[in-house]
Amino acid sequence: MAIDPYANCPGGTGKKIKFCCPDLVQELDQLHHMIESEQRQASLDRIRMLDLKFPGRACLLTAKAQLERALGLNEAAEQTVTQLRGKQPDNPVVLAEAALIEADKHGAVAGVALLQQAIAACGQEFPLAVFETIASIGPMLLNEGHFYAFRGHLLLELQLQPQDEQVWRTLAQVLASPQISPLMKQDLAYEAPATEVPWRSEFEAAALEAARGAWAVAVKKFEALAVREPRAASLWQHLAVLRGWLADEAGMVEALRRFAALDVPLDDAVEAEALAQQIDPQPYDHVEQVVLTFPIRDMEKLIAGTSLDKRIVRLGLDPAQLAGQDQPPPKSAFWLLDRPQPATGVDLPASEVPRIVGRALVFGRETDREARVEIDLPRDDVANAKQLLTAVAPEALGEPTEDVIGKSTRAERILTWNLRLPDDTPPTRVPQLAADHRRRALLDVWPQTKLELLGGKTPTEAAADPNQRIKVLAAILNLELMLDAPEVPELANELRRQLKLPVLETIDPTGVDMNALSLLRFVRVDVKKLTDEQLSDAYEKTLATGLRLALARIAPEVLERPAMESKYERSTIYGMMAGLERDADRVLERLAQARSAAEKAGKSCARWDLEEFVLRLQRQDSREATALLQHLQSKHGNEPGVRQALMQLLYEAGVIGPDGRPTAGAGAGVRAGGSAEAVGMSITGPEPAPGKIWTPGGDAPTGKKTALWTPGMD
Repeated sequence: MAIDPYANCPGGTGKKIKFCCPDLVQELDQLHHMIESEQRQASLDRIRMLDLKFPGRACLLTAKAQLERALGLNEAAEQTVTQLRGKQPDNPVVLAEAALIEADKHGAVAGVALLQQAIAACGQEFPLAVFETIASIGPMLLNEGHFYAFRGHLLLELQLQPQDEQVWRTLAQVLASPQISPLMKQDLAYEAPATEVPWRSEFEAAALEAARGAWAVAVKKFEALAVREPRAASLWQHLAVLRGWLADEAGMVEALRRFAALDVPLDDAVEAEALAQQIDPQPYDHVEQVVLTFPIRDMEKLIAGTSLDKRIVRLGLDPAQLAGQDQPPPKSAFWLLDRPQPATGVDLPASEVPRIVGRALVFGRETDREARVEIDLPRDDVANAKQLLTAVAPEALGEPTEDVIGKSTRAERILTWNLRLPDDTPPTRVPQLAADHRRRALLDVWPQTKLELLGGKTPTEAAADPNQRIKVLAAILNLELMLDAPEVPELANELRRQLKLPVLETIDPTGVDMNALSLLRFVRVDVKKLTDEQLSDAYEKTLATGLRLALARIAPEVLERPAMESKYERSTIYGMMAGLERDADRVLERLAQARSAAEKAGKSCARWDLEEFVLRLQRQDSREATALLQHLQSKHGNEPGVRQALMQLLYEAGVIGPDGRPTAGAGAGVRAGGSAEAVGMSITGPEPAPGKIWTPGGDAPTGKKTALWTPGMD
């Protein structure tokens, strides 16, 4: 397509091409076609020649910088942009290019500052280069852990290009991710002040800047107002949102806490403080994860000592599976426990289950390294590990060294399931043991733990201080989000009563706009009082944002309403509910309902058969698993993707090898069920960990899909 001479200059001058560079229209048209054909080097050479004839033209120099950057000539691109900025400091295209260069050199946050200058310099229309910079810096922010800022840039993209399906898909994937806290998936209240306040016009002027994406400009205006009106909650709400979008987490935390300290509804204050605790760049109550490395002086004595102590239990995995990229597999691997392993897990009470101190890997001598034991464990357990190994093999090991490899919060440390169950523990017993562990951690251990967040006080002590009440309530809310288990909401209310704090009451939805309701409150809604329209809104929103506990209450109500029957596919709802269950028998019941609903609707039930097959493998229900395998092969084998999914499952279960043949020791194939650890059963390790929520400062979500493909999934 030929360049329109009445289009805006691509160099960001703000003028039409006909009036800015009429003598370059034909040349720009040729360049456009060369660049579209990906003739980058030829285009760059052509621009260099044209620059000699038409020196200093923004349209040429901005294209030159873009091509230099695309070709990896970063220093040349920076020089070109610097030259342009000296002549046109307010040119939005030049500033957008400078933002990308700055982001590449110094990180996404540095790029955001220049991008904001570019946006502020834009008129009513955004040049393509500015839009592309927004789209480029957003993912960089996510990779650096600034999720809230990434989401803000994603929303700005949609505002500028509402028909962009790829951006909508990205937003949907992000909102559905279980790794991201519901607090980060929702918008803050973002309310306007009353119309009669004298500063209303100033507020609206700032809001207009925010609406067009000039967030840094809006922040300055809101900050100036907040100095004069420090008790205006709406100002702090806006500042919290905009500072978050600018990747200013410290400023966002300050605004959230200023808001929470005002005379606002308790739920609003608690949720603001809970979000502040999640994103606060100041690390509170972290426990380092370390690797403790002991040189081995006498391998025989080490093996003899560790084999006799029941506090040391070998992992039920082939050590070859633990090989790293840069090191060979260990010779052996075992758990270090805080007490002797019980003889049986049948009827074993939760209070007597050993706690895992750490995982130890034993390596033999290598070309450039001596034999050693590496123990991966939290800092809190370093002394326990040293004492245990010194006791069982006092002369076998040398002095250890320590390397910090990560960190987790104190709450995660307390709540994470890190118990080692005996091998004969019935799988049906595991959920109750996990629930017992959560109850003790939440009601007994956490309330008596001194926390930096609370000024060194325990939650029990801080709850009695009116100035600390909001912080304690917010910390409890974050514990709920971390655990994400069906019994937790009531358990958390029990904790609130124990600490003499307000409980979270059921919400009457009469007259409530479900689209405006905080995501965290959906689980408290009286679903029986929802209108059909409200129920539909609640179901779609909780489904889109992956709110498991709210879905567990809302989905059954959808199935009961006649008006919902033609709107939503029942087999999908039953299948989704199966994924929310923790009891295996209840999962099987839901999958049977999904299968029945699919058959009634004349659709394939292969997806639900595959999910049941996974569960049967995990439970070692060999007869049922074999029958399902035969059913899938005979009834669904010709359906797209089914055979591939089966092969993947059998491979992951250790029944077949990469070549598709039965593995050694697989015996009767699927009837053997595979070892518990091979198929993902977690009765031998720290498995039912809380649903750790990703927050800035933690690991960024990877977006990795489940290993199991099922028909109908992308």
